[in-house]
Amino acid sequence: MAMRDIQVIHSSVDTAAIAPVENVPGTNPLRILYVGALEPKKGVEFLIDALIACGDQLGDWQCHLI
Repeated sequence: MAMRDIQVIHSSVDTAAIAPVENVPGTNPLRILYVGALEPKKGVEFLIDALIACGDQLGDWQCHLI
């Protein structure tokens, strides 16, 4: 596998302002949410490739791209 340069694209979301939840929602099916631009620099294709590569290892899952 060839090494790739990694470019970190920081979010403008203030994660410190997000309060933690007391009860963690269920994880069946596993839910994956991507919110962002569908631009090559965002690397969404790597998410999709990783999900395909995992095959049945993840069990039931849903992926939503917004």
